[in-house]
Amino acid sequence: MDLTGTRILIVDDKLDNLNTLSHMLRKIGFDVDTAQDGESAIKKCHSHKFDLVLLDIVMPRMDGYQVLKALRENYSMIELPIIMLTAVSENCDIVKALTIGANDYVIKPYDFSVINSRIRTQISLKKTQEALKQSEERYTLAAQATKDGLWDWDLITNRIYYSPNWKAIIGFSEKQIDNTPDEWLGRIHPADKEQVELYLEKLKKGEIKRFEVEQRIMHKNGNYRWAVATGIAVTNNNGKSVRLAGSLVDITDRRIYNVLTGLPNQILLLDQLERVLRQIKSKAKQTAALLFIDLDRFKLINQALGMKVGDKILVQISERLASCISSEDILAHFGRDEFLVLINEYEDLKKLSDTIICLREIINKPLLIPEAKEDISVSASIGVVIIDKKYQSVQKALQDAESAMQRAKASGPNNFRFFIKEMYTQVKERLKIENRLRKALEREELVLYYQPQVSIKSGEVIGVEALVNWHDPEKGLITPGKLIPLAEDNGMIVPMGEWIMHEACRQHMAWQNQGLCLQRIAVNLSAIQFSQRDLYKTLENILKKVKLDPQYLELEITESSAMQDAETTIKIMNRLTELGISFSIDDFGTGYSSLSILKRFPLTTLKIDRSFIQDVPGDDDAVAIVKAIIAMAQSLKFEMIAEGVENRQQLDFLRDLGCQNFQGFLFSKPLPAERMTQFLMSKTVAV
Repeated sequence: MDLTGTRILIVDDKLDNLNTLSHMLRKIGFDVDTAQDGESAIKKCHSHKFDLVLLDIVMPRMDGYQVLKALRENYSMIELPIIMLTAVSENCDIVKALTIGANDYVIKPYDFSVINSRIRTQISLKKTQEALKQSEERYTLAAQATKDGLWDWDLITNRIYYSPNWKAIIGFSEKQIDNTPDEWLGRIHPADKEQVELYLEKLKKGEIKRFEVEQRIMHKNGNYRWAVATGIAVTNNNGKSVRLAGSLVDITDRRIYNVLTGLPNQILLLDQLERVLRQIKSKAKQTAALLFIDLDRFKLINQALGMKVGDKILVQISERLASCISSEDILAHFGRDEFLVLINEYEDLKKLSDTIICLREIINKPLLIPEAKEDISVSASIGVVIIDKKYQSVQKALQDAESAMQRAKASGPNNFRFFIKEMYTQVKERLKIENRLRKALEREELVLYYQPQVSIKSGEVIGVEALVNWHDPEKGLITPGKLIPLAEDNGMIVPMGEWIMHEACRQHMAWQNQGLCLQRIAVNLSAIQFSQRDLYKTLENILKKVKLDPQYLELEITESSAMQDAETTIKIMNRLTELGISFSIDDFGTGYSSLSILKRFPLTTLKIDRSFIQDVPGDDDAVAIVKAIIAMAQSLKFEMIAEGVENRQQLDFLRDLGCQNFQGFLFSKPLPAERMTQFLMSKTVAV
């Protein structure tokens, strides 16, 4: 630091000391004046501007303490730094000087290098503080000119300047808020406070150069406003942070960033997409692409592991997605578990596909979440729209991207699809069917069909499986294979499933009253129904209402559903078996069950999937699989039912292997209740 021209006043009653010290200081470029007593020193300070005073403590008439006290009545420690000169090294004397307002002290005999160093330190601090003061004045002017709220935190005094607009954001006038950190931090929503304080602490320590964080801050009226706070650090010559400064912007009416992931929300992306469409129309840009990414089965993850783990998964996924796209592209958080990517330009379709595959693969990598007991795997369905001149609106492009995503999801997890024209017809037709399905319950268009389950040994009907069908006025009979996925997609599966359960139990009770005592009635549960928190209460109420003994009810869940989260599945099943109902695993052999997991399930029955039965006894692979399944079931003492038995050869094969029961067209196809009643009365022995 160049201190040439710095004005220093030396006050000492010893002329030799004055001459020696002033000579040395002038030699290195300081502008030096002297005074031999306190009264002269005070007068000179009032009539001239000095940058620093060297003040001897022991002087006649008016000692250094008195001079120091008098000067401090007019000049602050920043305006006029004062270094005490003393031959007394007693701590009490030094403490007294510092208490009155001395900036520093030097003990005689003088070490010139020490005096020089301490002068430079004090002058440096003085200039820094003066610059800060000027900056504050400029800041005040800027604060008056902008609509943003400005804040300036002096870390030395721990006081914060809040601009009038900052205070206005939370409903206060100029003089209604103090200049303390708590006026800000104390108003932040508890869920956001930790993150804001973490950013501020990192800024203080120099770990980050800038921060931008969204938060909720309490308004004077008690409501929370959404705001974005930004901040930077101001450091001294040693690199230590002495101030933090930034802005506060109210975004309540138009939130731009997602609180959880920090990504832009859909508003920002759609604004950018609007700009892209304008460029395409003006031929400044040829093509762009919009990707709609939806995490598969994320609701089940939330239900099984909790929202806290779900939040951490979303944060990690967002970071991974960001690493796959270029700086010119935009990644936005859309809804809870959905993301949008706007690819501004691409060279060819293959390169775009490569980007999509990269996104898909990086999502698939196992996630490390401390709260989870093991790594978590996630997949996504991706819909892709090519943005070109045919698009007239942003909303149409978004709609098509979502349609493509839904088509990808319908093909199974971890798929992507491009939007094509034929999808318009498919989507419209599906919407019509969904709207009619919502009214199907009210119009009593749903009907249960029942398929007998038969003992291979005795040929007797031991139970029936209830299967829901829909008599659609326009399309005719819609079977379970098409109806159930449709109901799961549009949310009708829960009320529809409750109706199925009630109707099946009621019908079984009716058969009992007619003397047709079947061992069980089997009802399928979808994964969505199985995850409902009130499932236990629903089942309990239905059984009580129809007065059916729970031992006659068997719930079927698919192997794939059961194995999605085996531990949670086991807990739910154990809870439901307390009612007295039993469980079977449907479509067994198509999933990934291990013997160690399977034996922990509270099961009574395994149902061998029809895809294996249809190829026996002629196909060696199918024969080997069925033998293995039956052997496993026998070792675990599970009852078995083979599905889809259509001929005598299949039945004889199963009998030889020891399979107890079957169902299929060989005995009966699914029948409505009235015909099933007649069937049961007339035919109880298999062919």
